[in-house]
Amino acid sequence: MSTALQPWFDTTDYMPHGMCYLWNPSLLWAHALSDLIIGLSYFSVAFAVVYLLRNREDVPFRGFTIMFGFVIFAACGATHFMGIWTIWNPDYGVAAIFKVFAALVSLITAILLWPITPKLVALPSIAQLEDVNARLAQQVIERQKAEMEVRDLNLILEKRVEKRTRQLQESEQKFRAIFNQTFQFIGMLSPEGLLRKANETSLVSVGLKAEDVIGKPLWETPWWNHSEEEQKAIKSGVEKAARGEFVRFEATHKGEDGGTLWVDFSLKPSFNDQGDVEFLISESRDITDRKLSEVALHKAKEQAEKSSKVKSEFLSSMSHELRTPLNAILGFAQMLKFDLIDQLSEKKLEYLDYIHEGGEQLLGLVNEVLDLSRIESGASAMDFEDVNANEVLESCLDITAPLGTEETIRLVNNFSTHGNVLLRADRSRMKQVVMNLLTNAFQFNKKNGEITVDGKVTDDGFLKLTIEDTGIGIPKNRHCDVFQIFNRHVGDAYIAYEGKGLGLATSKLLVEQMGGEMGFQSEENKGSSFWFSLPLVGPTLTVKIA
Repeated sequence: MSTALQPWFDTTDYMPHGMCYLWNPSLLWAHALSDLIIGLSYFSVAFAVVYLLRNREDVPFRGFTIMFGFVIFAACGATHFMGIWTIWNPDYGVAAIFKVFAALVSLITAILLWPITPKLVALPSIAQLEDVNARLAQQVIERQKAEMEVRDLNLILEKRVEKRTRQLQESEQKFRAIFNQTFQFIGMLSPEGLLRKANETSLVSVGLKAEDVIGKPLWETPWWNHSEEEQKAIKSGVEKAARGEFVRFEATHKGEDGGTLWVDFSLKPSFNDQGDVEFLISESRDITDRKLSEVALHKAKEQAEKSSKVKSEFLSSMSHELRTPLNAILGFAQMLKFDLIDQLSEKKLEYLDYIHEGGEQLLGLVNEVLDLSRIESGASAMDFEDVNANEVLESCLDITAPLGTEETIRLVNNFSTHGNVLLRADRSRMKQVVMNLLTNAFQFNKKNGEITVDGKVTDDGFLKLTIEDTGIGIPKNRHCDVFQIFNRHVGDAYIAYEGKGLGLATSKLLVEQMGGEMGFQSEENKGSSFWFSLPLVGPTLTVKIA
């Protein structure tokens, strides 16, 4: 042993610590037991620190905690046990060594303590930790609640996605059904004109499958390969549609039986969000029936024009061929009557009157038929002028008024104006219409009947004249035949009335050719009301209705 440390372990000159207590048992044991309990307590604390460090890797300030354990164990616990030992054994050198070791450990611990003191001070208190724990617990609860809500939302979203997917599938099925089952030929093209889709109608029309045409330029498909001209038209249309133009024209289309169909063809561009053409929609609508009808109509029109020409030539010939013998009959009948008036009996003179009267009626019929034919064929030109409606009406009323004398038919003129109402019409033809209507009103009226003439200006610039009678009227089931040629609405009530059935048909044609309309209302045994309208000209004056 070193000579310097030898005195530390030499106990010859020392006496036990108990001598200081005069070996007083109570005092001695009080110190001994106190040091024992304190030492054991310090050791217990040190072992607790060791246990804590072994079982908790997350203990903060781990180095300081280890040094603290050494202080408790060495500085505190060991020195108190040495205090018990030195009561009976004067090994004060060993006790000094323990104290020096304890002092060093305590000093190191103190040095380590001060730098971490602010951190220790900053550590949250128990109350703070409890508050943090409470908040964390609340956050955990809220998080769990949010997770449940997210799960619920996910379930709802999944159901919505499932529903939307189902709706999209149904919508796609409907679209496919409409796309494929429509009677029109529909296709979808790239801007370059390559066919992407074609509906079943268009494929069936030429007996093809989709793979036969998909990916090919539209103008090279079997629909259009029957005509180089049509192929050029389709290609040109695709180029225009690719530039954003809507293209539509009529074209010929190859059918399933190899025949030619007429189609109304169109190309419509579809744009994306940037305004660029994304694809083209082609559509062909079968208009073969319409085109055939147009051809038939054109042929019918040509035939009608030809027939009209033949009819005009016939009428021109018949106008001479019919009138010449009739004029001879009328002339010679009249000459016979004048030359032989003193030589013939009254009966024979009456026969001559019958011949003359019948000839006049036949000539009148021929003239009316020829006039109607000229009107229908357009051979009779209208001489339009500004016509004073009041003057024409007054003239016709003056001429026809005597027709009511025998049957005591009263004529009421409620048509009057504050000035002149001018019409754009053919004066003679307008007068012919008014005369026809007035003559019919007298002819088909009843004894002691009445004829009323009214008129008014309409909002659309026409004068509407109405001639109403209290005659026998027209049965409802014969209304549709009123304006037919040679129609006299035959029935028992009309047998006694003369007429050729041409006046109303002629009048309606004349009114329509002057730009107006004609109609009527009638009830059997109560009378008829015939009206016609003609366009006004110049300033319109009010027509006063009595």
